[in-house]
Amino acid sequence: MSMIAMASHPSSSFPLRCRYVERAPIGASLSASTKKPAAGSTKGGETTRFAVGQDGSIQGSGVTGYAFSGTTTPHGDKNFLDATVKFGPAPCLYPGMTLTGVVFFTSNEVLAGLTLPDRSDAFVVAGTK
Repeated sequence: MSMIAMASHPSSSFPLRCRYVERAPIGASLSASTKKPAAGSTKGGETTRFAVGQDGSIQGSGVTGYAFSGTTTPHGDKNFLDATVKFGPAPCLYPGMTLTGVVFFTSNEVLAGLTLPDRSDAFVVAGTK
């Protein structure tokens, strides 16, 4: 929503333009776990659990036993979050590695794409609520 108003003082006045952007808590649209999202990299894929909490934390695990956790932060007034995820120990394909990227969401879907530091591979998640 935008608003244009006139601000005035006894000796002068000037136009005042404002833009209001309502921002829900970080994980508001993602607080419910996604329904069997798929996750993968160039080395393969599987069903995973992926959730973003109200505080922006990421938690997840795969059916083969790998686990990951991370954080998100708002990216301006856009409908996506900047994200950092760290994989746990083996059986993760990249044990202990930290990946960075984005999490995009709508009211019923989530897409995440994060790359290794050298960009040699990516971790991609797609799911619906």
